[in-house]
Amino acid sequence: MSRMSEPQAASPLRDDPADPAATGAPGGEPPVLLVADDNVGDALLLELACADAGLAVRIVQVRDGAQAWALLQAAERAPLCPYALAMIDLNLPVVDGLELLARMRATQVLAHLPTIIYTTSTSPADQARALRLQPSAYVVKPPDYRGLALVVVQLRALLAAGGAGARPPA
Repeated sequence: MSRMSEPQAASPLRDDPADPAATGAPGGEPPVLLVADDNVGDALLLELACADAGLAVRIVQVRDGAQAWALLQAAERAPLCPYALAMIDLNLPVVDGLELLARMRATQVLAHLPTIIYTTSTSPADQARALRLQPSAYVVKPPDYRGLALVVVQLRALLAAGGAGARPPA
């Protein structure tokens, strides 16, 4: 079962998105997905689709790129990155998704965090700009719940391949 939390409502113990103990890696806890999307409904639907598919995750949603960057910078300083994967909307307020991904790719630790661009944009120009930054996937938000189930299949595969606590190769 998935559980969505927002950093503003995080407790100082298990729900702190910057707390490495909150990850899915060491203690058998579900992996933590950082979802940067200003549409709360999309994040809730993602959470439901994960639960329906039996994919146990904890979703931390932020509504703009600056909030996401602040959490990611804190994660970079942690002994183990608490996020197993980041899902980033292109059209974020404050700092857009492409700028956020560029910042991530410019760091030693976050460059290795599996990242999905999750957007409504079908623009070939948007896709080309995003792919130059080498996300793990570019996914156009599906128009229905059935399509969302296919996104969850991709999520499961990326989580299995990437694991939690991304660190650069030794």
